[in-house]
Amino acid sequence: MYISFSAFIIKGLEITYVYFFKKPVYVHFYPFKKKLTHTQINILQNNIDFYRNLDTVNKNFFNHRVAAFINTYHFIGREGLTVTEEMKIILAGTYVMITFGIRNYLIDTLDKIIIYPKEYYSLLNKNYHKGEYNVGLKTVVLSWEDVKKGIEKKEDNLNLAIHEFTHALNIHGLKSRDHSAVIFYDTYLEILKYIEKPDIENKLNESNFFREYAKTNRLEFFAVILEHFFESPESFQKEFPQLYNLVKKMLNFNYIGY
Repeated sequence: MYISFSAFIIKGLEITYVYFFKKPVYVHFYPFKKKLTHTQINILQNNIDFYRNLDTVNKNFFNHRVAAFINTYHFIGREGLTVTEEMKIILAGTYVMITFGIRNYLIDTLDKIIIYPKEYYSLLNKNYHKGEYNVGLKTVVLSWEDVKKGIEKKEDNLNLAIHEFTHALNIHGLKSRDHSAVIFYDTYLEILKYIEKPDIENKLNESNFFREYAKTNRLEFFAVILEHFFESPESFQKEFPQLYNLVKKMLNFNYIGY
């Protein structure tokens, strides 16, 4: 494929910028923005605190991304559950919130979202689950009952949708080489290096700030810290300021409240 000299130069400059500053040159640029209905916007207003705090320009960007997410990924109900507009908007809104500082937010490690009415029995490991991410099937599976609990109970640092979408993003960071994925994964490695310092590891173990489940493995730890980042940013920043700033860097997150 032919690439003009000017395009080559621009691409090279962007790579250099990303390398030195660990953030994309720009995040939001949509020549033809998709729009949401008033009903869909009201669902976001009523369920996504982050969305309510955005200015009008960023809300329009957010709306576009929600619409694009819904158009890109498949939503499937199980055990008789009918997938409603509210479900789609809340799940899309949660994902868009997590990735709002990331330019390439539509990832190929996600293909569909399967929703159960409540906790379900997984044939994969013969156990009951509230949610999971299946790498091979590129599928996030969720209990809607528990998704709603995560939305309604503020600052308990339990948000199922954030947790499972984070797993999909993490795998994308491992597999993809676009600028956003590179920044995400490089900072993820910084986070791992930071928490493996003996003094930080001791503090993490002694503080019990992050719930016990975070100790399962590194992927679960990462999903748990993102739940904290979005649900209780102030206490997270106070308790582990350097770790908090690394998460901000990884997500390129500079918005009100963060």
